[in-house]
Amino acid sequence: MVQLPSNPNDIAKLIYDSWEGLVPQASRPHLGASQIGKKCSRELWYSFRWAREPFFEGRMLRLFDVGHRAEPRFVEELKAIGVEVHEYESYLGQDGAVYHTAKPPNQWHVGVWGGHFGGSMDGVAVGVPGGGNQWHVLEFKTWREETKSSQVGFRKLQKLGVKEAKFQHYCQMQIYMGMTGLLRALYLAECKNTSELYWERIKFDETVFAGLLDKAEAIIFGRAVPVKLSDDPEYFECKWCDFRQICHSASPPQKNCRTCTEVKANRDGTWSCTIMAHSDMNGHLTDARQRLGCDEYSQNKGFEQ
Repeated sequence: MVQLPSNPNDIAKLIYDSWEGLVPQASRPHLGASQIGKKCSRELWYSFRWAREPFFEGRMLRLFDVGHRAEPRFVEELKAIGVEVHEYESYLGQDGAVYHTAKPPNQWHVGVWGGHFGGSMDGVAVGVPGGGNQWHVLEFKTWREETKSSQVGFRKLQKLGVKEAKFQHYCQMQIYMGMTGLLRALYLAECKNTSELYWERIKFDETVFAGLLDKAEAIIFGRAVPVKLSDDPEYFECKWCDFRQICHSASPPQKNCRTCTEVKANRDGTWSCTIMAHSDMNGHLTDARQRLGCDEYSQNKGFEQ
């Protein structure tokens, strides 16, 4: 039996609470292409090593879902203006035709080092106005107007372009282009406040792509923690970081295999433990086992720097 709220305002709380129970909130096993453009490599190092489990309140989870729900509409709108869109995995045959994979529809996924680094694209397309017969990576985003708490807003995107206004999104597309061999990307964004659209065709930059791969490699396989973005905990980027207490106040990270000194990331996408009893038959740690840690846990010294 559902307990009715005592006043109308409780309806919103019940909805928010339902989101918290609906959406899994566990650290992703890989370093995401959507994150690699962040300024702070230390933040990414902490994230990849599961220093803190993510938690978002129901309102924020619902906000994230707004972006997910916008993606099918972007696809429909592009198709309506004559663009050939493939939002699910497929491949080009030698005859030039597009063939879909035998698996159920999945987003296009790209990755390297056995999946330690990668991401999922919103789709690929050809027939983009102004793009001739070139295939494009598709990247869809929803934005809001600039506010006091946000230094970057939709107007700034319109004025400066994605590379200057949101370098993180620009880097995400560079990774997708570099990993697929495509030379163009279409960035399509909607302002949540007004439903205005912004579009931009992005060119592949091999130098940027190579630099981002080097950055990802250092984060994934590096044993030493990267330097801080700032020594000031009140610095804007640090103030809102999920790992602020660990970085600036030496709070201990969460106890799991990835924050332990006994494990390392392997280039085939696996993790190994020097204490073989905790590994599988191949000497590797499963994701589930990594989350547990063990009684022989020894915190990686990098978290004390």
